[in-house]
Amino acid sequence: ISTDENFIVDLGPFSEFSENVINRTTRINSVLNAIKQRQKLLISYQSAHDGAEKKHKILPLKLILRIDTVYLIAKTEDEEGKISEKGFQFAFRRIKTIQRLNEFFPEQNFDYKKFFESCYGRFNGSSSPKIKLLLEIKSEWLQAYLKESHFNPPIKIKKQKPFTVELSLYDTLDLESWLFSILPDVKILEP
Repeated sequence: ISTDENFIVDLGPFSEFSENVINRTTRINSVLNAIKQRQKLLISYQSAHDGAEKKHKILPLKLILRIDTVYLIAKTEDEEGKISEKGFQFAFRRIKTIQRLNEFFPEQNFDYKKFFESCYGRFNGSSSPKIKLLLEIKSEWLQAYLKESHFNPPIKIKKQKPFTVELSLYDTLDLESWLFSILPDVKILEP
């Protein structure tokens, strides 16, 4: 990601990357500096499910632009100082406040490729059941996105009006998260 104000990143309707130059140059650079210095952060994060904000003390590991969403990958630290074994991904746009703490952490063992091995769109589903999803797509931007996306197996367009698609996907938590993120624009017909 360039934070140069002359380089505009337009990633389409799914983009959560801010066009606000101040946000790009301060918030992103601040987090990148914390990652490089292994400095702990206190963030206030808004849940995608119920909108509630919760504070998290984190060890920032990576900033990742995946598909079209900026994620902060971090380990969390609880009130007793115990650090989580695995990393968590926080959608950058749902981070409401970021406070750099005067606390630092040792280098963490973290492989981002392994972290994304089982994420939505890459997971091979070896231990999850496959389900058929029938969705009515309400918004034009999501219709266009689904027409142009490469699902495996391919998406089936069942009807044009109302625009209805069938997907055959593995039933994972990542699928559930994706569905929650587009719920205002879809109606789940099956299952």
